[in-house]
Amino acid sequence: WRAVVACGVAALLGGAVYLNALHNPFVYDDYHTVVENASITRVTDIRAIVLGAVTRPIVNFSYAMDRAIWGARPLGFHVTNVLLHMLNVVLLFRLARRLGKDDFAAFAAAGLFAVHPMMTEAVGYISGRSEVLCATFLMLAMMCGRRWIHGRSKDLRHICDGGSKDLRH
Repeated sequence: WRAVVACGVAALLGGAVYLNALHNPFVYDDYHTVVENASITRVTDIRAIVLGAVTRPIVNFSYAMDRAIWGARPLGFHVTNVLLHMLNVVLLFRLARRLGKDDFAAFAAAGLFAVHPMMTEAVGYISGRSEVLCATFLMLAMMCGRRWIHGRSKDLRHICDGGSKDLRH
């Protein structure tokens, strides 16, 4: 239970630090990437989403999902960024544990990442979503790669399924 509590506390720290960003308006690039972005108006129009941001279709899709769930107001987009940051804190904790670190070291790493000011722009700025998603996929790839390298998965379909049972490894 200690690992679960430590991971949860680190994630909650990551969320608490950015609560003040939830009521921020759209700013700067948000107008181009979200407000004026016609390709995110219909989440079912995958062609428009992909072609609307050829270099960042996953980010564009996440904006389309936000718009479908939360509407066109900035609050929902900020909530998603904060939730993704909290997910990244959990992923970092789990990655540290998988790399053999104890609960304290994993908590220290995840906690520092959760509250470090370098994340302010990525989390507090809607158009910083690409950096938050990049961190998500990087950590997932590192965990999957480690699992594959250590031969714990012979079947590509199961490379990333480990760890859902336990936060300790």
